Amino acid sequence: FTLGLGGVLSSGGFLLLWLAMHFAWKLTTAPLAAITFMYGQGQLTTDVAVIPTLAANFPNHRGTAVGMGKAFVGLSGSLAAAFYNGFLYPDIVSFILLLVVWIIAACVIGVLFVERCAGVQGIASPLANDVVRRQFMIGFAIVYGMCALLLAIALWEHLVDLSNGLRSVLAMCVFAANAVLLSFLGTRREQSARAAPGSSWEQTGRTPSVECAQAEMRQYTLTEAACTVEFWLLFLGTIAAAGGGLLLINNIAQVNLALGENDKVSNTFVSLLSISNCLGRMIAGTLSDWLVLRFPGFPRPAYLAGSQALCALLMAAFALFPSSTSLYFLVPVVGAGYGSISAINPVLAAEVFGMAHLGSIYMAFSLAAAFSSYGFATFLFGGVYDAESHGACVIDDVCRPGSYSACLSGTQTSCCLGPACINLSFGVSAAAALLSVCLYLLVAYLTRDRYIASTARTTPGISLLSCDTR
Repeated sequence: FTLGLGGVLSSGGFLLLWLAMHFAWKLTTAPLAAITFMYGQGQLTTDVAVIPTLAANFPNHRGTAVGMGKAFVGLSGSLAAAFYNGFLYPDIVSFILLLVVWIIAACVIGVLFVERCAGVQGIASPLANDVVRRQFMIGFAIVYGMCALLLAIALWEHLVDLSNGLRSVLAMCVFAANAVLLSFLGTRREQSARAAPGSSWEQTGRTPSVECAQAEMRQYTLTEAACTVEFWLLFLGTIAAAGGGLLLINNIAQVNLALGENDKVSNTFVSLLSISNCLGRMIAGTLSDWLVLRFPGFPRPAYLAGSQALCALLMAAFALFPSSTSLYFLVPVVGAGYGSISAINPVLAAEVFGMAHLGSIYMAFSLAAAFSSYGFATFLFGGVYDAESHGACVIDDVCRPGSYSACLSGTQTSCCLGPACINLSFGVSAAAALLSVCLYLLVAYLTRDRYIASTARTTPGISLLSCDTR
């Protein structure tokens, strides 16, 4: 039901937008805001339907499964751009209608063929875990190939004016890889598997960590979770950590213009952001899963602390020494850092507060990203950018100073030129990322006993050091 509702809201928003464009309706700000709100709610509803389902269906590989699901969100911009440039450019109206059909088809398939498992009975054997892990690795290889192809297309378009025929061929290659991946993973689900006959598990007659096998983790409701320190630390950590990524995602074109570059270069950065966002989500899910298994009791929030420390370092360097060259280093790191937040947040919610009410708790964390987007991408960056504009305008896809003759008329698109347009915004974002490092490390400290207990219940051969599963 939730997935269907998300599909109705998302496709309905795009359908209204298509009608407005097709029939040339003269819409004011309020109707456009309502359409945007409708689509945004549909996207959030779909996300809340999909992510808890992945977390429930793959309990022993939650980070990997959620990371791959989130990766397609990060990759969606590049996939849509490849299809549009390859088959429909410059017919944007038909592309919007295609999105309506695309969303409806995806949600119908999901409603009909995807179900949420009731839960894993028993503990998966090492053999079952290895099979699932290999399936994910094959899927990752296909996604990495898609990312490499999309990045090559973006760079190629930056250097050479591609013909429509070549664009179509490249787009077909991308979507062929996508079709192979979906057909391969679409029928996979983690199997509930006890020990194989004759194995050491069955011979001993004991499941791992039998001392606490019956100690079930407390299942928090949203109200109960909101009364804990961990919830608000994660909520504030998400606001602080996501700020830099959302600032860059929403304003990459303006940052590029402020550096004096041609506006057409922004398309390359958009693709680079989308691809790094995708890779960050996959790597974060897989690597954090590996760390949890390799180092029993490793608290997953520590991974976010490490990724945000790197983002803080690069954003501070960019704030001090802004240039188009340093932007090429900043974009993939910050894009991947933001992707890691998107991938690990729902897993953290499941591991800290339980699966029973994951949808509502995860949606609450999504509100933190919304606050971060407005605070950093709109209020902070937009305010500084407008204040430092001084009448600058875009002429021939390049930002010109306000003293430029064509800018004096006031009819050109406004912009901002110079380091002052971006220094403060990225400096504040770097400080916020550093704050998030402290918050995530504090959450890691507070939840360390729960991670030790959780690892002991799900991993063979690990002695239980703590049964604190409150």
